Amino acid sequence: MTPDEFFQKIENSINTLAGHLAHFEEREEAQRIRHDKEMADIRELQNAFAAGMIRLQEMQAKTDRRLDDSKQEWEAGMKQLREAQRITEEKLHALIETVDQIIRRKSE
Repeated sequence: MTPDEFFQKIENSINTLAGHLAHFEEREEAQRIRHDKEMADIRELQNAFAAGMIRLQEMQAKTDRRLDDSKQEWEAGMKQLREAQRITEEKLHALIETVDQIIRRKSE
């Protein structure tokens, strides 16, 4: 191999290597762009998820308040019902006592 052939072979190898390097750099840039876009998409999804979680927590707090209010109303209604039941039982016992007295008087 002559020196010119040797240098030509080295030049061809360098040109091939430079072509591969340029192609590699193009692919690396495309991958970087795709990676940056995917990261932006992930951040957008994270923000949407965080906003959804905040809305969910707000809805849960409202539901908890409504449930507490409903429970208090139910307990107040039950208290009124128990009091009404107690009064009804007292009146019923008084009525039974009155009827018993009337029946005893008529029996005498």
